Amino acid sequence: MNILLILCLTLLIINTARINGQQCMDLMPPFVPSTPLLFCEEYSKYGCCSSTDDQQLRRLFNDIRLQNRQNNARRTSSTCLQNVKSFLCARCSPFSAEIFQRTIIQPGSGHMLGLFPSLCGGLCKQFVRMCSNILLDYFAIVGTNGNRMEEALFSQPLTNSTATDNFCNIVKIPSHKRQYCYPTVDSTHGESSKFTEDRTNITDCVCLQPLRKSLRSPIVITNANDDSGRLFIVEQIGTVKVILPDGSSPNNDFLNIKSTVYVGNKLSQSGLLGLTFHPNFKENHKLYIFYTLKKDNDSDLVSRVEEFRVNDTDINSVDTSTSRVILEISKYSSNHAGGQLLFGKDGYLYIFTGDDGGDGDDMEIAQDLFMLSGKVLRINVDVTDFIAGKEYSIPSDNPFAADESLGLPEIYAWGLRYPSKCSIDRAVLSLTILALSDNRIFCGDVGADTFEEVNIIRKKANYGWNIKEGTMDFCPECLRGLPEVKITYPIFEYRHTIGVSVVGGHIYRGCASPNLYGQYIFGDLKNGDNLKQTWKGERLQMCTASQCVGTLTNKIEPYILSFGESEEGEIYVLTTSSLSLTSSYGHAYKIVDPLRRGNPDECKSARPVSGISLTGGVYPTVTPRQREITVPTHVTSQTTVTPRIATRRRQQRPTSETRRRNRQQNTRRRNRGPERGNQRPRSRLSFIQRLFGRRGNNRNQSPAHTGNNQRRTNNPASNRTSGNQQTRNGIRTIGGGAVVVSNQGATVVRVNGKR
Repeated sequence: MNILLILCLTLLIINTARINGQQCMDLMPPFVPSTPLLFCEEYSKYGCCSSTDDQQLRRLFNDIRLQNRQNNARRTSSTCLQNVKSFLCARCSPFSAEIFQRTIIQPGSGHMLGLFPSLCGGLCKQFVRMCSNILLDYFAIVGTNGNRMEEALFSQPLTNSTATDNFCNIVKIPSHKRQYCYPTVDSTHGESSKFTEDRTNITDCVCLQPLRKSLRSPIVITNANDDSGRLFIVEQIGTVKVILPDGSSPNNDFLNIKSTVYVGNKLSQSGLLGLTFHPNFKENHKLYIFYTLKKDNDSDLVSRVEEFRVNDTDINSVDTSTSRVILEISKYSSNHAGGQLLFGKDGYLYIFTGDDGGDGDDMEIAQDLFMLSGKVLRINVDVTDFIAGKEYSIPSDNPFAADESLGLPEIYAWGLRYPSKCSIDRAVLSLTILALSDNRIFCGDVGADTFEEVNIIRKKANYGWNIKEGTMDFCPECLRGLPEVKITYPIFEYRHTIGVSVVGGHIYRGCASPNLYGQYIFGDLKNGDNLKQTWKGERLQMCTASQCVGTLTNKIEPYILSFGESEEGEIYVLTTSSLSLTSSYGHAYKIVDPLRRGNPDECKSARPVSGISLTGGVYPTVTPRQREITVPTHVTSQTTVTPRIATRRRQQRPTSETRRRNRQQNTRRRNRGPERGNQRPRSRLSFIQRLFGRRGNNRNQSPAHTGNNQRRTNNPASNRTSGNQQTRNGIRTIGGGAVVVSNQGATVVRVNGKR
């Protein structure tokens, strides 16, 4: 299957290589107009003109015709007028950048966009001889906002063949690009029409728009959702940088806490790991960070969630004097801290923590409901619990909020190893079942020995670590003699023959690349090193250099570190060529579909930086619209019954103070300070005994139950989805197969079927 797809894509690239230069005069991809064009109607299905551009071209044509009538006693033929209309509408061609781009052989000149299209064959000379009386009016009207070289050349009437030849030589297309001459290359004629019609609704490849370079281990890129258009890039060493809408940055860092953050060695998983902004940031100016530090004379390592506010006089810098420590979690190693912070649609702060990096979670932290590591936590940072002495409160519907004897009230979900880059689907979901929350959180979880996985985070879900790694048993002996728990399987997993460390991403909900809409884009840290490996499913390549034209590139560093979103839902990727935290080899890119963009009339992200249309007009104001998505009833992670958790109410907390002191002697450090941190690790047997009051034996258990603890049969060569039937479980349940940039590390999973 994979070989067939690879061959098909190779043939497709070869067949379309001659006509792959689709680019508008603003050096951006073509698009599909939202409404049919009334003047340049031949480009209503696909091209470079919006309704705004179409109206402006009609005005230009009417002005040319009116001026020509005033300046010429002899009436211009309808054929000449039709040609002028065609030349104006050539700006709407998907190949308009090639049609109007030429090299001028003049001192100090180079590539430029002309006012007159490059015509095929002898059409230029034929037109000049027949319609020379209207060309002056054409240049006088069209050239007011463009290059005037052609108009200056034509300021004298072309009364002889030499002058005509000189003009046509200047506006001709280079010989190596003759396939782009007008009107042969017109997207509604000849062989290119099939190409454009076939390519407008699918994406086989992507390009990258460089945003920033020379970053030091960039690990987060996010936005403040304050309508400022800014992006914020977190460097793991302890700094945050601001990227303004024009791509520039202030001289100072947005935040610099390098003196406080504990990073460890150059390849450490500690440091400044998370950043998010309050949903009401535009008014309260609050933001939250997750980082590691050492306390009490460097004897204790903790993970801290801290609140800050921006400076009252400078929105591009943080006022560090406004610090408020929200939560601290004691750590037993410098690995697997986690660090992702998200505000859900419910307004609560979600905190993703790792299992502390023990050998196979030997202290069984991820399954211990009285420890905060290896979990998804959910808290309310807007309300302080003075009675409990916490800088936050507990949402009333948290799994253990009503009975803390069953687990810590902060816990929302558990059983995670090393959650890597999680995101919330920003779409407004039209739910078909009450059990499915509108708060869909997608999260990558880095595996141990065999599998990497992607999960949808749900309340009170156990994702199995360290009982399971993905859908496979990791520690089956840990379940012997224990009651059964409900484990939620990932929606997608892949083996280490493909990658080594999943990097979670986002569902694309932007408008600049509509062919990517509804697809989950994620990657793998070292997927760039696995050039010969393939994903099961459709492959998405980096586009060729001839397709990634202008400022776009198809080159990317070998290591993918993170993905992020802009306010408009555009997806960015952070990469590096060195995993050293101190090296300045990090880059930030925007993911772009070079074959089709959104309609600039409706999509701000699809407009050029100048904000001016290709006809010189001003785009209309865009009102953000939330797109409602209908989620199929089967879009849930598959679950299986292995040890059942919290189905019986524990009568009391059975762990005595004496037992706790004994456990302390076997741990690396004590849990100190006022923070709501991890309790001392306990054995799995102790944990189950606490949970079920020592009734946790299964001597009377049916064989059907015990069978779930056996290792599943699995083909090592396959890349599994959840469960055994791909058409029912795992990634197929959300509407499509996995798609990967085969040698550059980005993976795409289509969500919700058709756009």
